[in-house]
Amino acid sequence: MDIIYSLEHSENSDIESIIEKNSTILINKIEQRFHNGYEIKYSEPKVPEKDWSHEIKIRKGNKIGVLIGLKWEKDTPYTFGIEITESSITGNMLTYGIIIPISLVGAYMGVNDIEPLTFLPGNRKLAAGLGGLIGLIPGGIMVYVIKSIFMKKEKKESSELIREIIEVISK
Repeated sequence: MDIIYSLEHSENSDIESIIEKNSTILINKIEQRFHNGYEIKYSEPKVPEKDWSHEIKIRKGNKIGVLIGLKWEKDTPYTFGIEITESSITGNMLTYGIIIPISLVGAYMGVNDIEPLTFLPGNRKLAAGLGGLIGLIPGGIMVYVIKSIFMKKEKKESSELIREIIEVISK
């Protein structure tokens, strides 16, 4: 979900202080609302060079979590782009734990001319890369199915958390 957030600013303020002030305001709003029962992680906002981005993670246990991405671009100096996505530790572990091994198996099958990947070109590096890429397809499908089974209940709570974050940011 993408949100455009207008930055509060005065006429004689420099852009670095405007970004720092507004990102601190957003972080304080989020901390104020979600301080009980949620783990909030973020690094201190840095001075922007060309474009700037910052991430805030809000988690409740391993299965419920949201990633808030703040983006500032020089083209639109008085707005933040805010992207809110679901991001849980369990979901990330499932994704990496399934995708990486299946891609490695695909790469191994491609290099060693194992069926059904014998059609891949003879160059070993190219065959390994293509085999790994082909392995991403069943891996992605498996991740989607397994996540939808194991994280069915948490999906509702994460959606509710996203809705609450949008409310807090909109105020």
